[in-house]
Amino acid sequence: MMEQIIPAAINLISGLLTSTKLTTPLIEGIISVVSAATPVIIKEYKDLKPIVSNIIAVIKADPSTQLDQLKALEQYEIQLDAEFDEAAAAAQAEDAE
Repeated sequence: MMEQIIPAAINLISGLLTSTKLTTPLIEGIISVVSAATPVIIKEYKDLKPIVSNIIAVIKADPSTQLDQLKALEQYEIQLDAEFDEAAAAAQAEDAE
């Protein structure tokens, strides 16, 4: 069930970024969703990683984003990139066998 809710939440957030003025509480809520979604995102990274990366980029570029929020987003970005690289390396190793 969670696997179905996460993409819907990510798509909703993505839509909000283009139609809503970001505020500190909204940014905090988005960060919480992205944080909770990270394990599922890693599992479904091929489809969701570009969307989440875009969400992170938009929030990082918004002047309403506070320094601690930027740091949290950078940590999520590092985690997503590391997991993506690990999965890609595992897939290449599997193909080589």
